[in-house]
Amino acid sequence: MYKALALQRGMQSQIHVIRSTPAGQSAADIAGTLGSGSLSGSHIFVSDGQVTQLAETANAVLDSVRINFGSVAAQENAVRQSFQRMFEADIANDRAQGAARQEQTDEALASDRAAQGGMHKQAVAMENYSLDRAVVVNTT
Repeated sequence: MYKALALQRGMQSQIHVIRSTPAGQSAADIAGTLGSGSLSGSHIFVSDGQVTQLAETANAVLDSVRINFGSVAAQENAVRQSFQRMFEADIANDRAQGAARQEQTDEALASDRAAQGGMHKQAVAMENYSLDRAVVVNTT
Protein backbone atom coordinates (compact mmCIF):
# COMPACT_ATOMS: atom_id res chain seq x y z
CA MET A 1 0.00 0.00 0.00
CA TYR A 2 2.77 2.47 0.94
CA LYS A 3 4.86 1.57 -2.08
CA ALA A 4 1.85 2.08 -4.35
CA LEU A 5 1.13 5.43 -2.69
CA ALA A 6 4.76 6.50 -3.20
CA LEU A 7 4.63 5.50 -6.88
CA GLN A 8 1.39 7.45 -7.42
CA ARG A 9 3.02 10.59 -5.95
CA GLY A 10 6.37 10.11 -7.67
CA MET A 11 8.21 9.54 -4.39
CA GLN A 12 10.79 7.01 -3.31
CA SER A 13 9.85 4.55 -0.61
CA GLN A 14 11.70 2.06 1.54
CA ILE A 15 9.26 0.10 3.64
CA HIS A 16 10.36 -2.84 5.77
CA VAL A 17 8.09 -5.22 7.64
CA ILE A 18 9.57 -5.60 11.10
CA ARG A 19 7.04 -8.08 12.46
CA SER A 20 3.90 -9.62 11.04
CA THR A 21 1.24 -11.92 12.41
CA PRO A 22 0.69 -15.33 10.78
CA ALA A 23 -1.40 -15.61 7.62
CA GLY A 24 -5.07 -15.08 8.25
CA GLN A 25 -4.45 -12.49 10.94
CA SER A 26 -3.99 -8.83 10.16
CA ALA A 27 -1.38 -6.99 12.24
CA ALA A 28 2.07 -5.79 11.22
CA ASP A 29 4.79 -3.45 12.48
CA ILE A 30 6.46 -1.58 9.66
CA ALA A 31 9.18 1.05 9.43
CA GLY A 32 10.71 2.98 6.60
CA THR A 33 10.63 6.15 4.55
CA LEU A 34 8.07 7.56 2.20
CA GLY A 35 9.49 10.44 0.18
CA SER A 36 11.89 12.36 2.39
CA GLY A 37 10.13 11.77 5.71
CA SER A 38 10.23 8.82 8.02
CA LEU A 39 7.26 6.53 8.47
CA SER A 40 6.91 4.20 11.41
CA GLY A 41 3.99 2.59 13.14
CA SER A 42 1.81 -0.37 13.85
CA HIS A 43 -1.11 -1.08 11.57
CA ILE A 44 -4.02 -3.47 11.53
CA PHE A 45 -5.62 -4.25 8.21
CA VAL A 46 -9.14 -5.69 8.27
CA SER A 47 -11.56 -6.87 5.67
CA ASP A 48 -14.61 -4.75 4.83
CA GLY A 49 -16.79 -7.13 6.82
CA GLN A 50 -14.78 -6.57 9.98
CA VAL A 51 -14.77 -2.75 9.86
CA THR A 52 -18.16 -2.28 11.54
CA GLN A 53 -17.44 -5.06 14.01
CA LEU A 54 -14.10 -3.51 15.08
CA ALA A 55 -14.95 0.20 14.64
CA GLU A 56 -16.23 0.58 18.21
CA THR A 57 -13.07 -0.94 19.66
CA ALA A 58 -10.87 1.19 17.39
CA ASN A 59 -12.74 4.36 18.41
CA ALA A 60 -12.41 3.45 22.10
CA VAL A 61 -8.66 2.98 21.69
CA LEU A 62 -8.31 6.28 19.83
CA ASP A 63 -10.47 8.08 22.41
CA SER A 64 -8.30 6.75 25.24
CA VAL A 65 -5.15 8.45 23.97
CA ARG A 66 -4.23 11.51 26.02
CA ILE A 67 -1.19 13.61 25.21
CA ASN A 68 0.37 15.41 28.15
CA PHE A 69 1.38 18.58 26.32
CA GLY A 70 3.01 19.92 29.50
CA SER A 71 5.30 16.90 29.53
CA VAL A 72 6.02 17.28 25.82
CA ALA A 73 6.85 20.97 26.32
CA ALA A 74 9.10 20.12 29.28
CA GLN A 75 10.96 17.55 27.18
CA GLU A 76 11.38 20.03 24.33
CA ASN A 77 12.63 22.65 26.80
CA ALA A 78 15.13 20.18 28.29
CA VAL A 79 16.44 19.37 24.80
CA ARG A 80 16.76 23.10 23.95
CA GLN A 81 18.62 23.74 27.22
CA SER A 82 20.93 20.80 26.55
CA PHE A 83 21.77 22.16 23.10
CA GLN A 84 22.24 25.65 24.57
CA ARG A 85 24.74 24.27 27.11
CA MET A 86 26.60 22.40 24.37
CA PHE A 87 26.76 25.54 22.19
CA GLU A 88 27.94 27.67 25.10
CA ALA A 89 30.63 25.10 25.96
CA ASP A 90 31.76 25.01 22.32
CA ILE A 91 31.91 28.81 22.19
CA ALA A 92 33.86 28.98 25.47
CA ASN A 93 36.26 26.31 24.20
CA ASP A 94 36.74 28.19 20.91
CA ARG A 95 37.43 31.41 22.80
CA ALA A 96 39.94 29.68 25.09
CA GLN A 97 41.72 28.17 22.08
CA GLY A 98 41.74 31.58 20.38
CA ALA A 99 43.24 33.20 23.49
CA ALA A 100 45.90 30.47 23.69
CA ARG A 101 46.77 30.97 20.01
CA GLN A 102 46.98 34.74 20.54
CA GLU A 103 49.27 34.25 23.55
CA GLN A 104 51.53 31.94 21.51
CA THR A 105 51.59 34.46 18.67
CA ASP A 106 52.43 37.32 21.05
CA GLU A 107 55.24 35.25 22.61
CA ALA A 108 56.63 34.33 19.17
CA LEU A 109 56.55 37.98 18.05
CA ALA A 110 58.24 39.14 21.28
CA SER A 111 60.92 36.48 20.86
CA ASP A 112 61.42 37.55 17.24
CA ARG A 113 61.68 41.22 18.27
CA ALA A 114 64.30 40.32 20.90
CA ALA A 115 66.28 38.29 18.35
CA GLN A 116 66.05 41.11 15.82
CA GLY A 117 67.22 43.60 18.48
CA GLY A 118 70.21 41.39 19.35
CA MET A 119 71.14 40.99 15.69
CA HIS A 120 70.87 44.77 15.21
CA LYS A 121 73.25 45.40 18.13
CA GLN A 122 75.72 42.90 16.71
CA ALA A 123 75.47 44.49 13.26
CA VAL A 124 76.07 47.98 14.70
CA ALA A 125 79.06 46.70 16.70
CA MET A 126 80.51 45.01 13.61
CA GLU A 127 79.92 48.15 11.55
CA ASN A 128 81.62 50.32 14.20
CA TYR A 129 84.56 47.90 14.31
CA SER A 130 84.96 47.78 10.53
CA LEU A 131 84.71 51.57 10.23
CA ASP A 132 87.22 52.01 13.06
CA ARG A 133 84.66 53.65 15.31
CA ALA A 134 84.92 50.99 17.98
CA VAL A 135 85.92 52.07 21.45
CA VAL A 136 87.67 49.71 23.84
CA VAL A 137 86.94 50.46 27.48
CA ASN A 138 88.65 49.03 30.52
CA THR A 139 85.95 48.74 33.19
CA THR A 140 88.26 47.62 35.97
